[in-house]
Amino acid sequence: MKKLYILLMFLVATSIALHSCKPEKEANPEPRDFKDPQDVIDYYYFNEGSYWVFQDSISNQIDSIVLSQKYKNTSSQDGNYYEELGVICKSYFDDFTYRYYINTSFSENCLRNNIPNSTCYSLLLLKSKSGSYSRKIYYAFFKPNIGYFGYGFLNGDNTKTEIVDVKAFYEMDGIMYNDVIVLKTTNNYLYDNSETIIFVARGIGTIRKEIIDQSQVWKLKNYKIN
Repeated sequence: MKKLYILLMFLVATSIALHSCKPEKEANPEPRDFKDPQDVIDYYYFNEGSYWVFQDSISNQIDSIVLSQKYKNTSSQDGNYYEELGVICKSYFDDFTYRYYINTSFSENCLRNNIPNSTCYSLLLLKSKSGSYSRKIYYAFFKPNIGYFGYGFLNGDNTKTEIVDVKAFYEMDGIMYNDVIVLKTTNNYLYDNSETIIFVARGIGTIRKEIIDQSQVWKLKNYKIN
């Protein structure tokens, strides 16, 4: 089954933090504002009406993905400010709805403890369709000022998604893309348990998806970002 996603991100989850082993919170931490960083927002948080058109390299089938809703939820606890930024998209190839979102409350421990070589933000994806079982996955993002790397495991499964490369420039079909994160996911239900490589460009979203076991490559052919 061929499925296309805006991101990655990226990528990959349950509504819990990425890290299963976290340092304990300090007893009385100073209240802070935990906001989604622009470096993460740039890869998925686009406006309503944005769309992406992909083509399968084997069958030449086309998938159109349209962003139908963009939202922001905020909350506070113990003086801390949290936000959840999300988008809802519809695939006209498989008729599924995909919700991508980041909730900064999941990142608090990581950010407070300044964990090195670690992922503090995770982009969650909820896939659903009427009459079909909903699944969640998450994509690992990166900790600001440390770099692009990290991995996340789906709780109760062997799903793994990791950032394997970051390309300042990436050329595909004669078009140059900037700041491209390359993700690899394995044992992932949403990708037919096939090792899959996903390329995500800043300001655009997913531009390429390689399903290794099936020798398929979905490429971005047209898009509009509102």
